[in-house]
Amino acid sequence: MRKLFLLILNLLIISCLSAVAQTIEPILSLTDFLKLVEQNHPSAKRAALLNRTAEAELLSAKGGFDPKAFGDYEQKFFKNQKYFGYGEYGVKVPTALYGLELKAAYNTTEGNFINPSEKLPTAGQAVLGLSMPLLQGLMIDDRRANRAKAQQSQGLNQSERNAVLNDLALEATTAYWKWSFSYQQLLVFQKALSVAEQRFVGIKSAFDLGDRMAMDTLESWTQVQDRQLQFNEVQQDFREATLKLNNFLWGNASVNTPILDNIKPQTLSNEIPLSITPVSDEQKQFLVQNIAKTHPLLRGYDFKLAQLEIEKRLKREKLKPKLNLNYNFLGNGFAINNVFSDNYKWGIQFSTSTLFRAERADVQLADIKIENTRLFQDQKLRELENKLQLAFRTLENVQAQIQIQNQSLANFEKLLTLENTRFQLGESSFFLINSRESKFLEAQIKMAKLQAEWKIAQATVTWATGYLGFNGQ
Repeated sequence: MRKLFLLILNLLIISCLSAVAQTIEPILSLTDFLKLVEQNHPSAKRAALLNRTAEAELLSAKGGFDPKAFGDYEQKFFKNQKYFGYGEYGVKVPTALYGLELKAAYNTTEGNFINPSEKLPTAGQAVLGLSMPLLQGLMIDDRRANRAKAQQSQGLNQSERNAVLNDLALEATTAYWKWSFSYQQLLVFQKALSVAEQRFVGIKSAFDLGDRMAMDTLESWTQVQDRQLQFNEVQQDFREATLKLNNFLWGNASVNTPILDNIKPQTLSNEIPLSITPVSDEQKQFLVQNIAKTHPLLRGYDFKLAQLEIEKRLKREKLKPKLNLNYNFLGNGFAINNVFSDNYKWGIQFSTSTLFRAERADVQLADIKIENTRLFQDQKLRELENKLQLAFRTLENVQAQIQIQNQSLANFEKLLTLENTRFQLGESSFFLINSRESKFLEAQIKMAKLQAEWKIAQATVTWATGYLGFNGQ
């Protein structure tokens, strides 16, 4: 009877320790979790504002080429006489073609004392004109520079947005897998506590039947108390991990929405393959060599440098003298029958600085800004390359540990099974059973921790390349 009882008790213990906990509670997958973070987290929403900012900046820069309607009328009366009345109404159209500006206007004059040079036909005079820089402003001017920089801002702000989302995704992914590990740890000790309680009930019943000693009952109860303390500790760890995960969960109204108690994470034991294929040296080399093209922080520096180069071109353009040409075709009333007729008005304006000291200083400052930005880019490139190399090494180290720990876990389970067999034959003690069981529990926790570290290391590699985003990988 005693051997039958021990056999049933030991089989119960082994099955409880080895089984994966089954639950009907709803699961919050990593993919669904990251979708919620991307949709509602304040950092993600602020990142989305960067694209809107770039669009507004580009719209503002394009406004420099908006046609401008104008009107001007001036009149003088003195001693009941109408001395003059001058009117000009029209529209000016700036263009991006070599700084050319077009003009269409209608002029009128009236009065008794009109300046002969300002006298117009009775029906007024239509004017078609253009103005164009011949030196400074021919190749680039403020309007074209602002539009070009605003176009680069779209790429810059998109890179900054991707960088923010890349960092946020890594933080959220790390918090998720730590939450999953805490839950896995909770399940292990929950099972361990249940086993200890069942063992105590069985041993106490055997003691009542005279098949066990009082010391076994005391030791069994001590184990129940120890398991209860361990369960309370990991339960607190799980609450803390859940609260940290809640930092990433927000509602549509930017209100923090805590995760419900009955929602659980993906279990790590179902996430890690038994055989992990390491990253090849060729893949590593490719990712490291292309990090400057893929990481949003480094791409952002490219757009910053492009903006600074545009600014430098504008500064160099201002080293040229100003030489502007104005040409207007004149009509009789609204009729301009032949633009190649002798009815025209033209002019030319010239001005220049004598030493160009301010302009030369602006070019030097532009060169300094470019060099400074390139140095920052080089430094960030080196940092990211080192982070990627470290992430690869961490991933490979954790992969190797998982392979070893997987074998160790299987061995601890075999030792526990064998110890139970020896115990049934009277060749072992309850103390050794407890010791083997504790080692098996520690191996389970270690395995779960390594599995969580592997998922985090995997995400860190992807983050270091700039590809993480909200893919959940």
